[in-house]
Amino acid sequence: MGAERTEIDILSLHPARLNHLPPALLTLTPSLVPFHPTDLSEGMKVKVAVPTLMYHVPKRGGEPLDLQGLTGSVKKVIGDGISANRPVVVQFVEPAKFFGHFDAEELELVED
Repeated sequence: MGAERTEIDILSLHPARLNHLPPALLTLTPSLVPFHPTDLSEGMKVKVAVPTLMYHVPKRGGEPLDLQGLTGSVKKVIGDGISANRPVVVQFVEPAKFFGHFDAEELELVED
C-alpha cells in the first residue's frame, strides 16, 4: 500500500500553521512564510493574529481574554531560543497594562 496523499490549500492556512508544513511545500509559496523573531525589534507595533486566551490580564479576576486582534508593542525579543517562554514579549495597554509572550508566527506587523 502506498502512502496517503493529503492535499492542503496552503493559501487558506494562517501563517502560524505553516510551521507544521514540509519545507519543500513552503518553497512553492515563499511569500507566505512567517517572519522570524529576529525580524522584530523593540518598539514595533504588532497585532495578535490567532486566537490566544490569557488568564493573567489585570482587573479580569482570572477570566480568560482572547487577545486576537489586540495591538501592542514589542518590549523584548529573546533570540537565544532557550527561554521557557515564547520569544517575543509584547506589552498591551488595553484593556489593562499587561505583557504576553508569543511566537513570531502568532503576530502581524501593524503599519503606523
